[in-house]
Amino acid sequence: MHVRWDEGAAATPHGQLVFFAEFLAATGVFERWVSQCPLVAAQALGMNKVVSEDALRWALERIDEAASTAWMRPALMHSVREALDKPWVLDIDASIKPLYGRQEGAELGYNPAKPKRPSHVLHTFWVDNLRLVLDVQGCPVHS
Repeated sequence: MHVRWDEGAAATPHGQLVFFAEFLAATGVFERWVSQCPLVAAQALGMNKVVSEDALRWALERIDEAASTAWMRPALMHSVREALDKPWVLDIDASIKPLYGRQEGAELGYNPAKPKRPSHVLHTFWVDNLRLVLDVQGCPVHS
């Protein structure tokens, strides 16, 4: 991969994504993740060709929740296991996410930014000093 810095830019649309992609490729994490994917056409996730965001989202939505969890949790734990052998602090952050339209689980509840707007609360669990997200759980907001 080749990276060129723009010293005059205030931000980049891809952040550290290039370096993260290189890490995933060099460590075999991405290849292992794709090979264990429960999709019938898991090769669609490979970069032999670029698939559209809509096609990928459609394919991932077809995986049932149990199969998705059985696929993603071990992959996540494999990628963070070594870091968790060191002393660390679990931080839990709750964020209110306003919902628009008729999304599943949308209920009226506490929402300081958008009163009377259906919302979810996202509970994010992360390793504090590494800023490493371990899990995110979403649920309806209740008043």
